[in-house]
Amino acid sequence: MQVNSEMSLNEIRRRASIMYVSLIRTNGNIRLLFIITSLICAVMMGAGDFFGGQASKQSPVAVVGLITQLLGLFVVSSIVLFGAQSFAQTPFLYGIGAGLCGSVALIALYRGLAVGKVSIVAPVSAVLSALIPVIVAVVTGHVFGGLTWIGIGSGLIAVYFLSLPSADETKAKEETGIFHAIIAGIALAFFYIMLGHAETHGNIWTLVGERFSVVSVMLIVILFRRIKITKTIPGLKLILVAGATDVIGNFAFLYSASIGPLPMVAMISSLYPATTLFLGWIILKEKLNKRLVIGIVCAFVCIAIFAMP
Repeated sequence: MQVNSEMSLNEIRRRASIMYVSLIRTNGNIRLLFIITSLICAVMMGAGDFFGGQASKQSPVAVVGLITQLLGLFVVSSIVLFGAQSFAQTPFLYGIGAGLCGSVALIALYRGLAVGKVSIVAPVSAVLSALIPVIVAVVTGHVFGGLTWIGIGSGLIAVYFLSLPSADETKAKEETGIFHAIIAGIALAFFYIMLGHAETHGNIWTLVGERFSVVSVMLIVILFRRIKITKTIPGLKLILVAGATDVIGNFAFLYSASIGPLPMVAMISSLYPATTLFLGWIILKEKLNKRLVIGIVCAFVCIAIFAMP
């Protein structure tokens, strides 16, 4: 009986060891997956901003926003219909809330850029959108290790430097636009929080609600400002590309937030200005400067730390 007991104990230890190794590998795979999907989100959101910005030079911002969001609404609605997805009220409501926050962020950001200084509005709004999800996580009881805090700090520095405008974009204005920047940053942060909330569980109805609310807001803006939509829409191809990349980015964020910690997902996703700057360098032949190099280095440090087991 003693031999059998020892054999049983050894067998239990062996199986526990196998389960532990399997768990470590699984956690490592999940960590790698949410980092990759968060990076996809950052790339797609940055591309959406770039092509949407180029399209806004030819058509009103509200028209560009309406068409890109309608495209996204068509895509997610088609997935729901053909996938026979039953209605999920809670994710849908969180999506509506996320869409409203996203709309406020967009309006405040563009207003701030119009009346204030780009050098203040862009980095302040970007850093706040990345920092607030971390603060919310800490307040709600999430504990980060020392190395993770270094990664978060590197991410914030990266977001700041990647969001700074070039010298020729900085205009001398008396008004800084700091109020609009704060509103935009807070609204964008809560867009992340609501879109990636645990109650959504990565449900597609979250994106349906988000697109529905944004389209509604854009329609109200167009009607209120009496913007005319012509049959021939200038920059339509750019608008469609912006809409496609934007909806892919939202899908990537929703999935990433369903498998990874929201503060880290939001931090990596907030690195999207790097894509916008890279496309400006490739397509528009804009010059790169030291701030971009610093931002990219800090971004790599952030991602590398988050990737560690």
